[in-house]
Amino acid sequence: MHANLLRSTPSRLVLHDLIHARTDERAAAAASRKLLPLAAFMSCPGSTQYFVNFHNHSKLETLVLSDAEPMDGVDATSSPTEPYDTGGGPLKLLKCLALASQRGLRRPFARWGVATDSAYKGIVSIHWCSPFPFDMGDAFTGEATGFVVAIRGRTGLILTNRHVVGPGGFWGFCIFTNHEEVPVVPIYRDPVHDYGILLFDPTLLRDMQVKALPLKPNAARVGKEIRLVGNDAGEGVSILPGVLSRRDCNPPSYDSSYNDLNINYFQASSDASSGSSGSPIIDIHGYALAMQAGGLDDAATNYFLPLDRPYRALECLQKEKDITRGDIQCRFLLKSFEECERLGFPDRLRKEVQDMFPGPQTTNMIVAATVLPQGPSDGKILEGDILIKVNSEIVIHFARLDEILDSSVGHSVVFLLLRQGTEVTAAIEVGDLHKITPDRFVLFTGIGFQTLSYQQALIHRIPCKGIVVCGEGRVPWGHWLIQRLNHQAVPNLESFIDVAKTIPDRAFVKTIRVSRRWYPRIELAVRNDKTGLWDFEVIAKAPPNAIPQSPLTASFPELSIEDPAFPSVVSYARSFTRVTFDMPVDLNGERAPTRSGVGIIMDAARGLVLVSRATVPHDFGDIHITIAGSINVDANVLFLHPEHNYSIIQYDPCMVEAPVFSAAPSKDEIRQGENIYFLGHDGSLNDHILHEKTTITKISPLYISHVATSAPRYRPVNFDAISVRSGFGRSCETGVLVSTTGTVVAIWLKYLEQREEGEEVFYCRGFSTKTIWPVVSQIQDGRQPSLRILPARFRALTKAEAQASNVSRKWISQLESSHSTRHQLLEVHNPTSTVSCEGSEDNEGYMLESGDILLTLNGKLITEMSQLDYMHWSDKKELVAEIVRNGEEQKLTLRTVAANDVESTHAISFLGAILQPPYHAVRQEVREYHSGVYVSRVHDGSPARLFGLFEGSFITEVNKSDTPNLELFLTAIAKIEDNTYFNMTVVYNDHRIVKAFKQNLRYFPTRRWIKKGHEFVSSSATIGKPRACAPSTEESSRDRLMNGWDIIVFNPNPLSQYLLCPYSYLK
Repeated sequence: MHANLLRSTPSRLVLHDLIHARTDERAAAAASRKLLPLAAFMSCPGSTQYFVNFHNHSKLETLVLSDAEPMDGVDATSSPTEPYDTGGGPLKLLKCLALASQRGLRRPFARWGVATDSAYKGIVSIHWCSPFPFDMGDAFTGEATGFVVAIRGRTGLILTNRHVVGPGGFWGFCIFTNHEEVPVVPIYRDPVHDYGILLFDPTLLRDMQVKALPLKPNAARVGKEIRLVGNDAGEGVSILPGVLSRRDCNPPSYDSSYNDLNINYFQASSDASSGSSGSPIIDIHGYALAMQAGGLDDAATNYFLPLDRPYRALECLQKEKDITRGDIQCRFLLKSFEECERLGFPDRLRKEVQDMFPGPQTTNMIVAATVLPQGPSDGKILEGDILIKVNSEIVIHFARLDEILDSSVGHSVVFLLLRQGTEVTAAIEVGDLHKITPDRFVLFTGIGFQTLSYQQALIHRIPCKGIVVCGEGRVPWGHWLIQRLNHQAVPNLESFIDVAKTIPDRAFVKTIRVSRRWYPRIELAVRNDKTGLWDFEVIAKAPPNAIPQSPLTASFPELSIEDPAFPSVVSYARSFTRVTFDMPVDLNGERAPTRSGVGIIMDAARGLVLVSRATVPHDFGDIHITIAGSINVDANVLFLHPEHNYSIIQYDPCMVEAPVFSAAPSKDEIRQGENIYFLGHDGSLNDHILHEKTTITKISPLYISHVATSAPRYRPVNFDAISVRSGFGRSCETGVLVSTTGTVVAIWLKYLEQREEGEEVFYCRGFSTKTIWPVVSQIQDGRQPSLRILPARFRALTKAEAQASNVSRKWISQLESSHSTRHQLLEVHNPTSTVSCEGSEDNEGYMLESGDILLTLNGKLITEMSQLDYMHWSDKKELVAEIVRNGEEQKLTLRTVAANDVESTHAISFLGAILQPPYHAVRQEVREYHSGVYVSRVHDGSPARLFGLFEGSFITEVNKSDTPNLELFLTAIAKIEDNTYFNMTVVYNDHRIVKAFKQNLRYFPTRRWIKKGHEFVSSSATIGKPRACAPSTEESSRDRLMNGWDIIVFNPNPLSQYLLCPYSYLK
């Protein structure tokens, strides 16, 4: 191997000498001696880099050496923590070169291999759940990266980002590069900076030889080549190259979420993606220089967190010292000298700063950007002030400012500021940053409330005090500031709790209605940084007795309608009422915790209200209605139509003293072209009524598709929808269509269509009261409607289509001679199974098939959807049908299904997923029931979400035990211990998958809801065996019965009411 030593000079002078390679130490030493006389020349001013050209197997390669850094790529055998140091001039450079020739010159990537191999032993991918929203964090699951920074006995510390650890609950594990897995718990998350520390037990590893990555924050410099080693895109371990391009970046801004502040970030174009958060940024010697924190979505730019402050936190933990954090509630930014000059920064101070901190990187000053009202800096620092000195020391680096503030908590610090060219001195007391960072919340009516955090105060630029709703969650007013509760000021959490204890159940306070029916307790949750868990305390077991309701009076606004053809239509304006439905559980695929809409009072004397099933999809929840905009009363579900999109609810009419008008349904037939009067409610809170005379333009079946990937929701089928010639039809979600005789002949309702990604589309159409009247009349007679339906979804078939399907001319003639307004037949579009929700049934020979053309039922020709409503056949479980199947006429005996059998009566929450028997909407979508355990909802932040349980799945086995129904499923999971893995066989889209899941009873206890008349169902079974981390050893507890639903909680946890009933009960 031949080598040439070159020096880059203006004259490009080349010095040659021969160095014999590999093992010839004597030749290498001789070459060094020959070069020693040139040392003076080689150390001329401006001499900073040296180049070594060498021939490796006839291939010319170049090595770059510098006085300021180790020799990249020279040593391939020594430890990365003991690099060659060429600082000290050419003499040391030559000695290093001689040693390099002895060991053999190697290419730079060989040294990178050593560095990354060493880093591999400390890199982990982190998988975690944030089980509940808190502060700036929502409930979610995720993957990220971390790296081991300390190992001592059974204690191992992993450094990662704060936005990974999160401000709230954390349950997760880390996976090393050899795929070994250990649980982790957070023991520290910085109040401001984007880093957190996880604890793990290294002795749980069987094969992995863990190595802590050494930290060297001061080795980072612009132009240095780096590698990002982490779980990029969730692919385990990836190595991304880059070069540090900046060290003076302000922290990236993430809009109205968590943001780092008062720190400088590094920058490089490493093109990292999600999953890389927490990855170490290493140099060629294996030192961790920084940590990946964020990046731009539309560019390769990434931002790295310097490790000086995490290094200090680790030292405090290892020495068992408190990690003090000081702050003055002022957000600073770095601004260039040029920007500062515009703010009055003089050349004199610029020169003074550059003399104090010589070097090309001294180009910025620290400038105040945001000062919080009523904070320590308020009135003493103004936005735009340039920081010059702190305690008589020039400070231009955030790391030094942090050092001063962290060591001065509770003491005054003197700031010298430059304000528009004038020097200003301010003595400011340093506050404790931990005290303005919340570590607890209170659960009230199933909603979490916390103190306002420093992060939230900075976003809104308000004083750092008060009570807010925890996180976004599913509350439409998440993060709202609560100033008063029940007309009393609540400046802190203690005062909030005191006032909350005095509020009776079902009481109205300003803006909201307090309902503690489902979750009566008030609990306090406190973060425990020693265990990494949250501790819970019940501080109020039951609310004060509800205030008895008394009758209320109200009046309706006058509506002027002057049309002699419709003299009584004005009275129907007093038939509208607002309906609000709160759902404690996401049953039947529902996602919204609250639905609201407008109902129509059908019978004021009995309190009967008809409302769309888009508003009241099922009967598990709380309903209250608002009459005349001011009277609020509770209501219960009496009837749910399985196909025609309406529910009938009932309120106590004795509580309403208002001139309510009954919109009694008519038995009259409505026909296309008929003149009617449309009276509709636009759904607004001010009860805006729209009305006009119009015409029925169309009566035809309405087909609502289902294209969503999640579990299906209620979908109406087999009915004729009415369209009107009025623009008000699109503006009004509820209304009545009044005939010239003054009777209601149709009801205008909203219909829900489910789309991709949870998108909801609403249609508004009319529906004939002729099919509603039998239901209402039976309820008025004190009977429970007993409806039976055909298990199939039909579509209209024209005569031409029927003839093409080999329907005989005889039937076509009967169709034409019938008195039907539409010459059509009905074809089976999609059959639904008659399998019972809790069992199986042999339906061979009793089922319709897709493509069957229905001719008659019990000898009656069927031409319209309304003829499929067999309420008057409630005692007939079988019907004789004549059909055309595959071109041939056949006669079948069809089994009908009772309407009550298709409604949900049983549900379980397990691992944060809602499991229930397949409900009617599922029957409409799937032909084969793989199990009676159907996954209708998977909550964010749950183990079910983390381990990949999909909505719309069937669970067929648990640890090889068959689970055909919920009872056997409960028996199977009762054998699973807490924090242990188990297997479930899941069928999704007809594909059978076996997946491993991990039990977690602390944050996700198993809960069960049963509807069985109005009786409690007791159970002494224990679902799961909690270990010491479970907060309760009570086997089961029951809440009060609501709408016939019994709640059984196995291994109850106070937090479970927060997880399973998020934000539904503050009305």
